[in-house]
Amino acid sequence: MLGDLDVNDYVQAWLRHLATGDVARRDLLLAAAEDSPSGGYFLISNVGLKPGFAFAATEQLVLYAVLTVYQDMDLRWVERPWQGIDHHLQHAFAYANDLGRTGVARVLLERIAERSAAPQLPSHNPLLPAPSPADPAKLAAHDRAVAEAIDRDIQAAARLYPSLSLDTILLSNEPIDE
Repeated sequence: MLGDLDVNDYVQAWLRHLATGDVARRDLLLAAAEDSPSGGYFLISNVGLKPGFAFAATEQLVLYAVLTVYQDMDLRWVERPWQGIDHHLQHAFAYANDLGRTGVARVLLERIAERSAAPQLPSHNPLLPAPSPADPAKLAAHDRAVAEAIDRDIQAAARLYPSLSLDTILLSNEPIDE
């Protein structure tokens, strides 16, 4: 649960799918033994519909938001060994509930605002293939994938706290009341 949003049934079905279904980027889960953040990236890459779809269920967006916000490289968990999917999920929801729905939405949108103000985009995102400057088609495909991921962050934030917008974050540093 995140606040009053009960996503438990969806999460349980999703966990069953991870254990038995055809999942994306299993290599990231295998890499988690050496690199804890890889386990979180594996989970994010397997949440429901992929970016680029016009619709995603609230449950999918909530799970995506919880995992994405917890995938912050400044959080202490990234320094510890990977302790498995259930452990990660439990701690991700606890962290998100500490932030609250508004806090999770705000973090998603603030990260977009920070990336837009950065002089250079991060050079690597394990969820997306690396762009190839020598191949304009691959570079365009990468740019589209990045835009779709940002759109998914905006959709998730809108489901969590509809009155908060990217414009609000960009134009004001005032706190948003929950």
